[in-house]
Amino acid sequence: MNPSFTVVVTVYNLGSYLEDCLSSIKLASNGYNVEVIVVDDGSSDMNTLKVLEITQASYSTFKYLSKKNGGPASARNYGVKYSSGEFIVPFDADNIMRPCFFSSLSKSLNHNSGQYDVFHFKALFFGLKNLVWPDSDFCPQDISVENRVDACTCIRRSALLEVGGFDEILIIKGFEDWELWVRMLSSGKKFHFIDEILYDYRVREKSTLAESWEKRNEAISYIFNKPENRLMSVIRNLSLANHDLKKPLSFNQILNLMIKRLNSKIFHGH
Repeated sequence: MNPSFTVVVTVYNLGSYLEDCLSSIKLASNGYNVEVIVVDDGSSDMNTLKVLEITQASYSTFKYLSKKNGGPASARNYGVKYSSGEFIVPFDADNIMRPCFFSSLSKSLNHNSGQYDVFHFKALFFGLKNLVWPDSDFCPQDISVENRVDACTCIRRSALLEVGGFDEILIIKGFEDWELWVRMLSSGKKFHFIDEILYDYRVREKSTLAESWEKRNEAISYIFNKPENRLMSVIRNLSLANHDLKKPLSFNQILNLMIKRLNSKIFHGH
């Protein structure tokens, strides 16, 4: 098996970091079937526009797209629209891909052919924070309470399109990756954890997630009230109500608890 990948690099006023990002992708993709699409999400910073112009000449095999500013989800969906790879790798312009990225991914894909829809892995945080995240795999209970997977993953393109891509509503800007995982899990998509550090995640003072944190409760309300996220909403409510649970709930346990809750509402009117 020789998997094909499309890396969708989204850029919004991050010209200072773009060269390091793109050079790391080029190094990691050497010898692998990798398409790189750089999406400028309506940058207004003159330095970024200049860097985009320079890198377009330096990385002539990369595809460059430009669109009106619409947020990370919109930019990722735009890149996916023009992609040809079997697997999509969303990548932020301020992050650094490790040389082992595609070798590790290809090895995991070949070993687990057709079994999984999302391959996720560890990142080394640098900048304002220095740590490895996540430190372990997750179960549905975990991700119903907090995000455990960064946007930088390897997603089967057909599975991503099947669920409708990233939700572009700006109320969840900064949490659009979490909403996607919740929706994919609710629809039965399967995740596989690669226990390796495959990229470096830059933690900045004015990142999208940092700016969005004040709206977290509003974003959570939107995410878990979506009809298509109903299953994960039930798991979230059960998880928050059972803080002392030591083991992940099995599917049958979740199903039984859902039936009990439904019966309680029917017979007790609440």
